[in-house]
Amino acid sequence: VGESSFVYANPRMAEIFGYEQDELIGMEASDLVKSDYRHILERNKQRRDAGENFSAHYEARGIKKDGTVIWVEVFSNSTQYKGKRGIIGTVSEITERKKAQEELEKSEANLRSIFNNTEIGYILVDQDFRVVAFNEVMRKGYAVASGINLDMGANLIDMVVPARKARAQEIFGYVKKEGKPYEYEISFGTGKEMLFYNVILVPVKNGDEVIGVCLSAYDITKRKMMEAERTEITNDLLGRNKDLEQFAHIVSHNLRAPVANILGLMNIMKLPSLTEKDRERVDAGLVESVTRLDTVVKDLNRILQVRHGADETYEEIGLSELVKDVKISVGNLITAGDVNIRTDFSEAPQLKARKSYMHSIFYNLVSNSIKYRRNGVPCEIAISSVRGNDNVALHFSDNGRGFDKEKAGDKIFGLYKRFHDDVEGKGVGLFMVKTQVEAMGGKISFDSKVNEGTSFVIRFGV
Repeated sequence: VGESSFVYANPRMAEIFGYEQDELIGMEASDLVKSDYRHILERNKQRRDAGENFSAHYEARGIKKDGTVIWVEVFSNSTQYKGKRGIIGTVSEITERKKAQEELEKSEANLRSIFNNTEIGYILVDQDFRVVAFNEVMRKGYAVASGINLDMGANLIDMVVPARKARAQEIFGYVKKEGKPYEYEISFGTGKEMLFYNVILVPVKNGDEVIGVCLSAYDITKRKMMEAERTEITNDLLGRNKDLEQFAHIVSHNLRAPVANILGLMNIMKLPSLTEKDRERVDAGLVESVTRLDTVVKDLNRILQVRHGADETYEEIGLSELVKDVKISVGNLITAGDVNIRTDFSEAPQLKARKSYMHSIFYNLVSNSIKYRRNGVPCEIAISSVRGNDNVALHFSDNGRGFDKEKAGDKIFGLYKRFHDDVEGKGVGLFMVKTQVEAMGGKISFDSKVNEGTSFVIRFGV
């Protein structure tokens, strides 16, 4: 380049811009580039005129003879030409490369848009499990679920909550070693504040080599809540069906028997040959049958009141005070024998529940332990509370007669079911205990061994 115009251009230069070689001689370099790139040419010219030695590399949009816009890559250097300072440059057309680059940038922009606007959280780690990238959903979700902020370049395993670090290392190690995806579900929080995620780890490969892992996490809390609700409804329906079967049994057996006796005795009373002594016996039988019928009806009424839920509100109940009240209620049983009731409510001294139900539960369990004690052995009853992550468990145990758990099964909670006929009782107590526990959303389980004792565990969510 002379003062500011071409003094030489090779055939390829002419071909790139659609000119003949001789047409380019005398043209300004600025005639071949878009105006927004001409400042680069001006800067190079100023440096040349100032006597600076320089080299420059840039990309610019060029203008062909027919007006078509192309992309060119230019390398230029200061030089000497016929005793004058000039600029020599090489020009390559890169239009296709730039188009491909623009398409790639568009694709990357689209992917970033999807990456940052999807409901799924993504995080990418390299083969050493260092964080390479993550989207906004993952950043926010991970912070809420674990209380930990993700950091670029940090080791993801080190950012896992301590209790789950070993398991996380095992899973990531498996994906890296085996080169296979791994899917699992994970939860955070407790009780009603639980969050559930479906997590998938996919190996990122370069050929056969695993160079990283892409982890995706999808919030499935709503689905889990719906599943839990559906399970609860199903269990409720099963429970109600079981209750119907129980009531059908009561009606067909416990009600039918006294009613049949009453009808039979009424027919006997119609006999003309009935003596006065026989009439007295029939009257006594009628009274006994009516009394039995009344007892069954009252029991059913008590059960229905619990099943339908009383209007009694929940309140904080001091467990030590509750045991004191129960001791007073069973005072006659305690004074009749050697009975020792030990309590430990240090972990959970109070429980929010229906007071009348809790009194009934404690009363029935304590009185049963006393009634079914072993002969000649002091009656030992232990009651304690244990606080878990999301529940409070009440433990009752005694050293009484016990029973064969395998044979008894859940019949122990059946209405009018009894396992020791030599002790006075109707077989209603444990049925009411289970009914009242479940009416308050709790669960009850038991264990027992013959001549070793019986234990119950009642769990209430908190």
